[in-house]
Amino acid sequence: MISHFFIIVFSIFVYEYLKFTKFIKILNSNILIYKKFIKLLKLKRVSDYWKEKVILHYSKELLFSSLKILFTIILIILFVILIEKFIDNFIQSILSILGIIEVSIIFFVYHNLKKKFYAKL
Repeated sequence: MISHFFIIVFSIFVYEYLKFTKFIKILNSNILIYKKFIKLLKLKRVSDYWKEKVILHYSKELLFSSLKILFTIILIILFVILIEKFIDNFIQSILSILGIIEVSIIFFVYHNLKKKFYAKL
């Protein structure tokens, strides 16, 4: 029973943290940079000098974006490890099929409740 409570707390924390860091926006930005990168490499009319400049710029953007994604994932993993210190087999319960379903349902329900609550304000 207490593991379910911690799964609920974990799910809400991760949801709020991902919203706070704008994780989806960072992922979309990363994908967009990759698309621009590939499009630039396919262009034949652009000189190599400009390609070098733009590739350097895209590489810097991609590096910072990827580091933000990595940092976010590392913090979530550290939070899981911290909870594992208090609750035995927390990692196994989250990574099991039922745990994944439970976390997904909590995400969905929490998202819809939050949307309805803020719509009334």
